[in-house]
Amino acid sequence: PPKPALSSPSDGSRVGFVGSVTPTFEWSAVTDDSGVSYSLQIATSANFTSVLVSLTDLTQTSYTLPDTQALSHGSYYWRLKAIDGAQNGSGWTTAYSFQSGLLPLWGFIAAIVLIVVLIGFLVYFFAIRGRRFYD
Repeated sequence: PPKPALSSPSDGSRVGFVGSVTPTFEWSAVTDDSGVSYSLQIATSANFTSVLVSLTDLTQTSYTLPDTQALSHGSYYWRLKAIDGAQNGSGWTTAYSFQSGLLPLWGFIAAIVLIVVLIGFLVYFFAIRGRRFYD
């Protein structure tokens, strides 16, 4: 069968904002008289030496990771191949890369704490300390 076309997450995109994410992977349908299933791999390296998720026998043109397979903040790669009813494979597609999350959860918490401290300092400096200066 021909190789499917990967669509989402697109190459070089960012998925999610903070913490672990469960992206939906989408691709074009491949047709074959004998039927088609898909194999999906997600890895942390472009050469797929460290595969995190390997799925076979997918029959739909999308797959959403369950919470148990959520991806933490970082860089990931995904690829796909179609397999017809006679077990002939299309070969793997060219891998797409994507980033999971804008910040790790600890970074988001640190940013919130920093903002709260900064607001507290500004309130003290302008409201409390400034009032003493004018009294």
